[in-house]
Amino acid sequence: MKELNDAVIIGGGIAGLQCANILARRGRKVVVVERADTIGGHVAQWHTCYPFGLTGKELVDKLTTHLELAEIITNAEVDNIERERDKYAVTVNGKRHDTRTVLIATGYNLFDAHIKEELGYGVYPRVITSVELENAWNNNTMPFDTSDTDAPRFAIVHCVGSRDLKCNVTHCSKVCCMAGIKAAKELKQHYPTCQVTNYYMDLRMFDTSYEELYHNAQTEFNVQFVRGRISEISLGNKGRLKLKSEDTLLGIPIVDRVHGVVLMIGMQPPATIKVDNEDLAKNQNGFLLQSDPINANLTEHPGIFIAGACKGPKTITETLADAKAVALAIDEYVTK
Repeated sequence: MKELNDAVIIGGGIAGLQCANILARRGRKVVVVERADTIGGHVAQWHTCYPFGLTGKELVDKLTTHLELAEIITNAEVDNIERERDKYAVTVNGKRHDTRTVLIATGYNLFDAHIKEELGYGVYPRVITSVELENAWNNNTMPFDTSDTDAPRFAIVHCVGSRDLKCNVTHCSKVCCMAGIKAAKELKQHYPTCQVTNYYMDLRMFDTSYEELYHNAQTEFNVQFVRGRISEISLGNKGRLKLKSEDTLLGIPIVDRVHGVVLMIGMQPPATIKVDNEDLAKNQNGFLLQSDPINANLTEHPGIFIAGACKGPKTITETLADAKAVALAIDEYVTK
């Protein structure tokens, strides 16, 4: 008879790790399935996590203190999830894992900046994404060559792949406003003589200390903010990038010439998950749908739970809280 697990967790990002850690401490038998070759998801690639002051790797390390009690499978693909009476058979890389419950914690995908052709990503080397900026800091490299100037100018473009009807994306990615301002401050710290301008649609500084971050960026770092969507980025004189926009508060056109552009790319729904050969239900934005308005981690399938950014964009704090809630729900379900 095959060994019965208490939970198979699909996704080794911070939601999956938080849940696995809690369940392992409670003595539950847990399998974590991760498609990448390392655990930690997107957060593990971040240089710093606001407002915690930790690197992404340090934060992930805090979530793995009891994972020696769980089975971790990396470079893994889930082939099938099938209901068999009071349990599920989850096939991973051709191997079957029987389990009482399944947690879907597959996180999110990143918007492909190539789709926004007018922004020049993939055409001009000085146009990079927010992920590439974090990678540069992680590798102790400078993202832009400014050897030809003593006063470089940078632009940070918000809502790239968020709230954009032309891309059929209506949702807000929630954390990009904060991340864009954090990126502006880091650019100022690495290039002390530079000027940074954030081009935004609306600033949604909703979480704890986010508003303070916004004011601090202006008062202490002299970061500039322009409300307006970039209509075009092209190559200007002396290798500079030419940005065309409109200040929608003043109602005037703007042309800016900068040495580098950072695109704040948004969160997109993860890959489709099938149970008994049918897709799990999705909400209007393509993320996984909770089946109960009060119990936010339930799906229409008893014993299958969802948590984290696979349900929609979330901050780190929200994701970890959601994962803790689902761990308790799974523990209660298995106890029945």
